[in-house]
Amino acid sequence: MATHYYVTWQPDSAEPGHYYLTHIESDRSNLSLGEIMDRAFAVEELETPQPFELCSILRFDAAAVVIH
Repeated sequence: MATHYYVTWQPDSAEPGHYYLTHIESDRSNLSLGEIMDRAFAVEELETPQPFELCSILRFDAAAVVIH
């Protein structure tokens, strides 16, 4: 079963007040913070390394379901 991570964050290259909500799917439920953020930068096609503000990381180990 896939694990889903949802990361709310703001890289320094973003305009003030512009936050990202990035979805990461993995076959592992134990990704480190560094692995999660490396994947978040890759998904958003942003250069790394650069400073960022991390707001939250949510992990779901069940199938994601759209309810609305």
